[in-house]
Amino acid sequence: MLAVAITYVAIVATHVPFIFEEAGKQMESGEAPAAEPEVEMTAGAVFAALGMLVLLLLASPFLAGIQNAIGILIIGFALYEAWRVNAHAPLRIEGPLQIGVRPKETPV
Repeated sequence: MLAVAITYVAIVATHVPFIFEEAGKQMESGEAPAAEPEVEMTAGAVFAALGMLVLLLLASPFLAGIQNAIGILIIGFALYEAWRVNAHAPLRIEGPLQIGVRPKETPV
């Protein structure tokens, strides 16, 4: 599960620069929505905002919808490969092996 989670976070990390770049463009052009009145920032509000940002980023690969069908298939394949490569391998113990026994010599 850890390999799948790390793979998905790596996929999401490739979308982050594009999201922030587009948000910056919208703020510069004035297309950003009107700001809410000033609200006192408490620790809970900051953590709630960060939590919503993380959820938005985790959902970002799927937000393009059907236009990103190939991308979703690629994400599915990557997650499957991460799961398959890190599948449980049974522990095989061979033995008991004798230590210090010389093999029989064969005549030449």
